Parts: sequence; C-alpha cells; structure tokens
Amino acid sequence: MPMVTKPCLACGKEFDSWPNHGRKYCSRECGHAHGNAGRKVGDWKGGRILVSCAGCGKTVETWPSLISKNKGKYCGQECFNLNRQKRRTYNCAFCGAERTVKAGMPNRYCSQQCHYMDGKLTEQELVERRRLATRQRRARMAAVESEPYTLLEIAERDGWRCQLCGRKVRQRIPQKGRPNRMSPSVDHIVPISHGGHDLKANVQLAHLGCNAKKRNRLLPQGEQLRLLG
Repeated sequence: MPMVTKPCLACGKEFDSWPNHGRKYCSRECGHAHGNAGRKVGDWKGGRILVSCAGCGKTVETWPSLISKNKGKYCGQECFNLNRQKRRTYNCAFCGAERTVKAGMPNRYCSQQCHYMDGKLTEQELVERRRLATRQRRARMAAVESEPYTLLEIAERDGWRCQLCGRKVRQRIPQKGRPNRMSPSVDHIVPISHGGHDLKANVQLAHLGCNAKKRNRLLPQGEQLRLLG
C-alpha cells in the first residue's frame, strides 16, 4: 500500500503518511499545540488554559486535567519544592499533642505509639473522644475557648449530683444507644450559643433530661428546675 500526502491540521504543511494511520499532524510539536497529544479525558478541545501559579502568582499554561494535581498548580519545580516546605500544625487524634509537619505529610497522630494505641481504645474511651471532638468543634465554630475534660471528671467533682434539680445522678455512664433521662450529662452554665466557654469552670453535671429541659437558657444563680417525676 503506497503512502499518501496529507496536510497538517495545525500548520498546513504537507507530510507523508500511511492511509490507515489516521495521522493528522506533521510533528509532535503540532500535535501537542493543537491536538489531543498530552490531553486526558475531560480536557476541552481548546488545548491548554492559563492559570496562576500557586507559589509565586505567575501566569502559567497547563492542561485542565492537571489542575487537580500539584504539577499543574505551579510554574516550575522550584515553586513546587518551596510549597512542599510549608509547615502545618495539627493536634494528635489520640493524645492531643500539638505537632508541626511539612505540607503533605500525615497529620493524624504525633507518633507510631499513638497510632497503635488508638486501635486499643475501649468503647467508653471512644465515646469520650467523640464527645470531646463535638465540644471542640462547637467551641471552634463559636470562637470561644475550650479545654479537654471527661464526663467522669465533672461527675466526680460535683459528687454525682445534678446541679439543676439537686437529685442524685446514676453512676452508670451510657456508652451507646438511647440513654435514660436520669443518666449523666455535661451542662454548660453559660451556653456556648450565648458566648460561654467550654471550660471546666463553665460546666456542671446534670441529668440528661434536666439538660434537655434547660436547653440553651440562662438560669439565674441558684435556680433549680422542677424535679423530674
């Protein structure tokens, strides 16, 4: 089968090709500039686009499919390396210790020991961790101070007595499922929604039912809710 002469779709130059090859461009450069070479699924047919470098702000030309990758966000290897040297600070998911690492490095545990011990937690310890994470998230969203504490610490401090109704609180701390209304819970004296801090000085022990009945109200000093029947 003889070769045929075709015009390049990019520059118009004629080139020889086999009839069944389907070749459209005379060179690799023309293919990269105007064709599908270098593109991935999802790249529009217009070719490369202009974006701002995430490191220095310089305008660079890249393929749309590379935007989600670090390679397509920087003008060169130097800016990419400088960005990788940036540090980020996080708290260990197990012990809460603060640690600073390079961007892109694992940021969940401060050590291998914490990673190992995280899988050895009891069910009650997991429940306390979820409660702590919820309180910290609420305090962070409300821009108030927060400190770590457990329900057991607050209950022992208050003598296992509800500070809203004055009655004794069950010492059995629920772990999962729907707890009883007489079970213990932590109540914020000044609710977080009213600007109260998530500190030990601003929390007290209360029945779950009393806590739900109080909601986010501010009670006068010494006022008690009606005893639950």
